[in-house]
Amino acid sequence: MSYILTNAQILSMAGSSRSFERADSILIEAGLIRALGSLADCKLAAKSSPEVIDIQGKVVLPALCDAHTHIVELAKSRFQLKLSNLTSIQAIKEAAHNYRKANPILPEWILGDGWDVNILDEPQALTRQLLDELFPDKPVALYSKDYHAKWCNTLALKLSGLLHPPASMQHLVKQDSEGTATGIIYEDATLHIEKFYTPANPELIQNALRTELQELASLGIGSFHSMEGSSTAEALQTAQQNGANFKCVWHFPLDMLDEMIAQGVRSYQAQGQFTIGGVKLFADGALGSQTAAMFAPYSNSDGNTGILRHSEAELDEIVSKAAKAGISSTIHAIGDRAVHTVIKVLKRHQAPNLLHRIEHLQCIRDEDLDELRDSSIALSVQPVHLANDIPMIQNYWQHIQHQAYRFKDLASMENPLAFGSDAPIETINPFAGIYAATQRKQHNDPQATSWMPQQLIEPFDALKAYTLGAAQLSASQHLRGSLEPGKEANICVIDDWRNQPPDFWLTQHSYLTMIDGMIIHNKINTY
Repeated sequence: MSYILTNAQILSMAGSSRSFERADSILIEAGLIRALGSLADCKLAAKSSPEVIDIQGKVVLPALCDAHTHIVELAKSRFQLKLSNLTSIQAIKEAAHNYRKANPILPEWILGDGWDVNILDEPQALTRQLLDELFPDKPVALYSKDYHAKWCNTLALKLSGLLHPPASMQHLVKQDSEGTATGIIYEDATLHIEKFYTPANPELIQNALRTELQELASLGIGSFHSMEGSSTAEALQTAQQNGANFKCVWHFPLDMLDEMIAQGVRSYQAQGQFTIGGVKLFADGALGSQTAAMFAPYSNSDGNTGILRHSEAELDEIVSKAAKAGISSTIHAIGDRAVHTVIKVLKRHQAPNLLHRIEHLQCIRDEDLDELRDSSIALSVQPVHLANDIPMIQNYWQHIQHQAYRFKDLASMENPLAFGSDAPIETINPFAGIYAATQRKQHNDPQATSWMPQQLIEPFDALKAYTLGAAQLSASQHLRGSLEPGKEANICVIDDWRNQPPDFWLTQHSYLTMIDGMIIHNKINTY
């Protein structure tokens, strides 16, 4: 099918221009952008009889890409136990009761996420005994909001060998005075327990994923990066085989590195619907769990500086091993100490065929900004985290608040910069991310005061980070990320934000979303 989108305001993201194109029409044929120009120009250039779609003066830009997701986990949240935004233990009990009522036949493992010690009225009540009371007959493991801790019941801890944790795990398992796990486990211990899960029904996952992908299309998202395991990769590829139309870059976990090397995998080598990116590593934990690795102790703590999950030498060994095989490293780093360590290691292993990335980059010192600027390291940032992190930054990073979420500083650098959501930890809605980046308000509340307003960026810069910047972070900018003749016809249509109040972004959506010239979402004719 061929199309001409006309009567459009075109933001192509091509080159260094920050302006809209003079052209008002785009010709799309064989899945590619063939021409930009007037309606007459596009009709003249067409090789067939394209369908003409009147965009009604709205903005046409590249389809958006979320550069950091856990997309299958997001889909699973449609049928797992959700505790997001619950502020009381009583509300958690009610959520568990409602889950049991909705699922008279319980799965073999009760899984879910969302609990947050930073907003709960009685965080000390998060014990294995409470979960035993709620689910006495099934193992339970529930991720915290930031996915760096899990709340488990006694049966889950017994099955995983963590009820009385071995020496190697003791620092990652909260214990009572007798050395018995209380129910909260952290970081690598959360990955250990997953080895004992009974997988969810594949058909259930596919149904949830299908619904989730429809939601993404309505938000203008045509592609995303997934930071999940092999079962996730299989689920996404199955969805594509069943007709789902999206682009995915998969960053595989460290425990698969040897397997990938043996298979001769090279990062970003085979660009297509499903592309293999880098090996996903964790340098530290998260702010909410106070496990992000810091130089100075967390405010009002007993000297806690977080968890550096690999020493510099260990991280260097892993990155070197992967780099020699042509595999890039995609490294989670949130705290200033973790960011410092990752920059040092990645700079040692820069090469033209490698696309190393830092994920999150929530806290960085001035001197490390300079080191970053003097590198080719790509930056993957999630602005939407800021909206909910402001109170925690003020509580835990009191003396270094100026180091947090430095959007303007990062956008001013030559390093490729992409935005994402980290869904399901935060909403996958990219417009919430744009609002967070351009307004920096607690909980994205229009009535709130902008926090550290010197780090605000313009909407164009935020949109670039969701389009061309995201394409650069998958080494696919020659294929997508801008609207230029010869590139893939990956397009979304939104309202014009110019001359609109800032909270415009909070209600925005895509009127039309297209991937490879195929329309996957269309509401243009209903407005």
